[in-house]
Amino acid sequence: MITLKQIEIYNKYGADGDSFIRCATSEEKSNIDYEYWLLIDSMLQDLILIKEGLASDSFIQSAYKKMKEICENEETIHALKKML
Repeated sequence: MITLKQIEIYNKYGADGDSFIRCATSEEKSNIDYEYWLLIDSMLQDLILIKEGLASDSFIQSAYKKMKEICENEETIHALKKML
C-alpha cells in the first residue's frame, strides 16, 4: 500500500527516481522500494490525464478504483491529488 511516508520521500527527491536510488538513506529505502516509486509515478500520470480532461469515464473510474485499492487511506489519496 502507498503510505503518506512514501509520498513524503517521493516528494523529498523531487520525483527523481535516480536521485532516490543513489542518495536515499537505508531507512528511506526500507519505507519505499522502487516498485512503489513507480506506482506513485503511474498514479500521478493517471491523475494528470484526468485533470487535463484527456481521460474517458471508464479510465477515470478505473483509476479511482485502483487508487482506493493501493492507497492506505483517503488522506493518502488526497496527498497524491495535491501533488499536481
